Amino acid sequence: MRVLEVNAVLRISLSDPLEARSIATALSADDESLHDSSIKTSLTGLEVVVEVRHWGSSPIRGARALLDDVLRVLGALGVQ
Repeated sequence: MRVLEVNAVLRISLSDPLEARSIATALSADDESLHDSSIKTSLTGLEVVVEVRHWGSSPIRGARALLDDVLRVLGALGVQ
């Protein structure tokens, strides 16, 4: 089976609006659209939403790498 595209959404619900805004700002610094992938961060209320799309030669591997990067940033920010 050949996978053509992977779409993944990571939703982080927080209780502090200042913390939510700070995390969304930090993550959005890495938002970009390339020839085979895109990553977009948004803030809705107290929820930070990270949308990842990858449609390159290895979509699952590419999406996983992008999500790993997001999780590393969250860890560096102290999000548990």
